[in-house]
Amino acid sequence: MTQQIPQHVFERLEREWRLMEPERKSAQPKRADSEPSQQEPLPRIKIGRHD
Repeated sequence: MTQQIPQHVFERLEREWRLMEPERKSAQPKRADSEPSQQEPLPRIKIGRHD
């Protein structure tokens, strides 16, 4: 059973993160009409398996 997380929880966490790491990127998705940016690939996580 999944439960929706209220938006205000994300906003509060983001404010707390900014106190610890001011240069942290926003957790909010950017608007589609804003300037396009390249998405950086995430590093792969290896969990005890052989690729």
